[in-house]
Amino acid sequence: MGLDLIILGAASATPTSNQFTTAQLLKMREHYFLIDCGEGTQKQLRRSKTKFSRINHIFISHLHGDHFFGLVGLLSSFHLLGRTAPLTIYGPPKLKDIILTQFRAAGTFTSYPMHFVVTQHKVPQVLVDTDAYTISSFPLKHRIATTGFLFKEKPLKRTLNKEVADAHGIPVCDYHWIKDGKNWTNDDGEEVQNDLLTSDPPKPLSYA
Repeated sequence: MGLDLIILGAASATPTSNQFTTAQLLKMREHYFLIDCGEGTQKQLRRSKTKFSRINHIFISHLHGDHFFGLVGLLSSFHLLGRTAPLTIYGPPKLKDIILTQFRAAGTFTSYPMHFVVTQHKVPQVLVDTDAYTISSFPLKHRIATTGFLFKEKPLKRTLNKEVADAHGIPVCDYHWIKDGKNWTNDDGEEVQNDLLTSDPPKPLSYA
């Protein structure tokens, strides 16, 4: 559990011999999220030993080239590697047209469905909401329309102390609601407090 961040690139507008333009890979609750995709992102993903197939969500903050010029190449590689799983791309309104125009000009296509979600640069926006996490965008001040992204874990269930549960004869079928924080009552009406049966889960983390 927890968050694992890999900085794939953090150089300014132009890459150097040993620095790459902006891209970050965030691992959260067994899911992989690519944040921006400057030139050289594919190479850095290879260096980090990341399986391309693990990436199902890509977030582009704005349309300056150092933040997305590596995207069409990465999408093409997904196709050449036989990807079939859907890919969702979040970014400014013109991003979809730019990507599709490049594919049409080259007479190419993708073997997998691409879904584009337009981000709002003036107001916060919830982009993804699952049982495990949320992902939101928020406005940033820049020369052109730009959004940041906030990744937040949702709280986990409480951690069951199985030895204590076994000592009280608690059946497995009751574990799920004990983990939800409820006390347990035996057949004689005796109540066991939840804090004796469980411990706090790890605190949820966030990254922006």
